[in-house]
Parts: sequence; structure tokens; C-alpha cells
Amino acid sequence: MANFSNDQSQYYEQKKLSLCNDITYAGFLLSNATADWPVSCLWTCLKNRSCYANCALAPSSYDIKDYIPPKKWSKMLMEFRTRINCSKDQIEAAKKVKELNICRDRCVNVGMNGLSLWILIFSLILSTLLLIGRDGWFGWFFYVASFTTLCHIFIYFIWKPFGK
Repeated sequence: MANFSNDQSQYYEQKKLSLCNDITYAGFLLSNATADWPVSCLWTCLKNRSCYANCALAPSSYDIKDYIPPKKWSKMLMEFRTRINCSKDQIEAAKKVKELNICRDRCVNVGMNGLSLWILIFSLILSTLLLIGRDGWFGWFFYVASFTTLCHIFIYFIWKPFGK
């Protein structure tokens, strides 16, 4: 093993501790060809419902919006943590991880499909019109703003003229 100065040893121990506690991307680090992977949004939750998200490299073999089931993701994390000599508690903690969600395109909607997102947005606009739409210039301002927002959403999410 190489001889490191105290500062270097502390630095590497902090990095190892970070990897031993990571639940969003560390499971991929035993795979090959990581330099060719695209950046993806990754998020997962623990069984106590605390959620974690990260942007990191993920294998391109997964779909644009995909997930890894809990048992498989836990196994990948446990294998990685075992290989880098994490503590037994850290290795066992990988069993508390739920599935890993992967997204590489339009991740703002957190995996909602187009129809659900469209219904949600339309409902918000309609409720805005019903609650705020009054007579006079102030009400007309909200009608125009809602219509403009609806057109923008249609162009961005449905028509996608600037997309691939």
C-alpha cells in the first residue's frame, strides 16, 4: 500500500466514507466504460421515506426514464461497499434502500407521463381562472397570463419543436 501524508490519508478516508454512505450512484462504480456514460438524474428513498437525489453518470443501457428494482439496487450497493471494505453496518444499511430511479431527459416532471402532467397543469390553470377570474382589468390579466402559460406548456411539452 502506498505511503500517504496525514492530509492525503484523511482526504482518502473522507472519500471512502462518502462512497460507503452513498445510495444514488455508488452501485454503478464496479461497471466498465464509465467514461462513456451520460449524466443522469438519479433519486432513491430509504424505507424510512427520506429521499436522496443526485446528478451523476449512469449506464446508457437503461432507458431515458427507468428504474432499478430495490433488491437489485441493494445488491449492487452491498457488492460495491464490500469491495471497498466499508464497515458491516454500512454494508447492511444498503438493504434499506428502495428502487433507484433514472432519468436523462425532461426530468423536471419526476417521471410523470405526458398525459398526467398535462391534466395536472390544465387543472391548475382552470382553478386559477375560477378562483381569480373576476370582472375588470385584473381578471383579464389572469385570463391572458393563463392562456399564455397554456400555450407555452403546449409548445414545450407536447409539440416540442426545439427537441430532438
